Amino acid sequence: MKDMNATRRMPSWTTGWSRRSLLGAISCAILAISACGGDSVTAPIVVPAPTTPIGSYDIQSVNGKPIPVTIEADDTYSNEITVGTVALTAAGTWSALTTTRVTIPGNVQLYADSNAGVWTQTGNSIQLTSSFDGAVKTATWDKGLLTLLTSQDNVAVTLVYYQRR
Repeated sequence: MKDMNATRRMPSWTTGWSRRSLLGAISCAILAISACGGDSVTAPIVVPAPTTPIGSYDIQSVNGKPIPVTIEADDTYSNEITVGTVALTAAGTWSALTTTRVTIPGNVQLYADSNAGVWTQTGNSIQLTSSFDGAVKTATWDKGLLTLLTSQDNVAVTLVYYQRR
């Protein structure tokens, strides 16, 4: 009589086939997951630096600090730059928009300040001439960064804009 507790063994060809099927299924799953992107390692996409200052820019920093940044403050007042854009066209015109948030006790107000005019380039120097008051500002352009040195209430302010790509 057969022992009921005896272990049944499957023929070796079936066991081998099951292992091969399992390995095949695992391989397919790995390929499917890696094809979806997941956490796979890929080479970084390198975007070449712009070769011309023509384009649109967003403010990156004010005096080395990321926005929003406070440019004036005391115990009862603060003035922060929250957004800034500049556009330089192929036709030689420029426009800029800067949004500031002014806070006094119990009151917060947003102000949009715009300016526009014509621009010229000599090397990496960009001259921006305002159509509103004729004021001339000088910026430097280097590989997609536009750095504008200006002043507000006799305080030097450095604005750095990065070119959208």
